[in-house]
Amino acid sequence: MAYFVVTYEQGPSWVAGRAMREQSQWADHAAYVNRAMYAGRVVLGGPIGDGEVHRALLITYFADPVALQSWIGEDPWIQSGVLGPPSVVALNLLVSFDDLDPVLAKMREMASAG
Repeated sequence: MAYFVVTYEQGPSWVAGRAMREQSQWADHAAYVNRAMYAGRVVLGGPIGDGEVHRALLITYFADPVALQSWIGEDPWIQSGVLGPPSVVALNLLVSFDDLDPVLAKMREMASAG
């Protein structure tokens, strides 16, 4: 299991002038990411930047890049083009906020069990 940083930008189906939660298939995308979070696969995430172009970042925890890419490919926003293809890089976690460490440990435990 490894951590990966995933960054996205709006894709060709993003509707300019609409807020993130007003984009097509928002509820499906949010539910998809939340299921991964509850399964211990998404550690944290959210929009980044100044908002002129929608960008988002996820810190994820997957067995390997192939498993992560498979999960990314099933996201309704990726499939519909609301988000463009993401950038994925490995994260070698060296430090984290002390309150986060027990959370990460529990997520690793849950991910290894299931």
